Amino acid sequence: MAPSRSRIASILTLAALLSLSLATAPADASRAPTRAEAKAIKKGFLKARPAGTKVKRIRVSTVDKRFSAVTYTANVRELERPPASSAKAKKAPSPVVLKKSGAKWKPVASEKLAKKVKSDLKEKPASSLRISGDVNAFFTQPASCTRSGDFYSASLYDRGADIYLSIQINRFRGFGFYPALSVRSLASLAVGNSGTTPQYETGQGNDAFSPSGEIYVDRDGWGIIEAGMSKIPDEQTYPETISVSGTFDCR
Repeated sequence: MAPSRSRIASILTLAALLSLSLATAPADASRAPTRAEAKAIKKGFLKARPAGTKVKRIRVSTVDKRFSAVTYTANVRELERPPASSAKAKKAPSPVVLKKSGAKWKPVASEKLAKKVKSDLKEKPASSLRISGDVNAFFTQPASCTRSGDFYSASLYDRGADIYLSIQINRFRGFGFYPALSVRSLASLAVGNSGTTPQYETGQGNDAFSPSGEIYVDRDGWGIIEAGMSKIPDEQTYPETISVSGTFDCR
């Protein structure tokens, strides 16, 4: 018996829906590593890293099997005002990507990755930094970072609110902790002028070499700031009226 028109219509509709679901399904989906891959990737990632670094998750790209991503935590001393001495596990804002070369896996710079690999491995920098007090803002976008010789900088700009946060270390001696001063290693905030003239800065107003917090710069392109800010002194010294707290993640 030949199928009825209604049954044929149902079959065609079902086929169309199936075709649509297959067409809209994501083509890129990273996978879990094999046992051998996990061992090799973990070994390559942990090489020369400080004690206390822990691998939390590994994904291997299905777009290009030479690439993998490692989500991890690092023991970072708690940043406080004043500085503390205890260490705390801190999750990195974005994963580290490694590339297989021969039998070894080695970290690779984000800018060297193809877009499809970044998408597959969910490699997308994201900050989580809050400013509160006289000025209020919450940054989630990647920071723009520069490192050249003994100079390091990181900046975040909220174009809609016209709030520009700048971190500068003029005597950069390597990754780690720096005091939040008014000179050498500092953070400043400019509001309403496209970042041209800062109105607030870290450090103590009556002593440029006394910190109001700390800045941490990590080897994997992210950092932390926990510091107070006050109006830049003119004829008088101002109290701290802004708090800057959170992580910045370089693009």
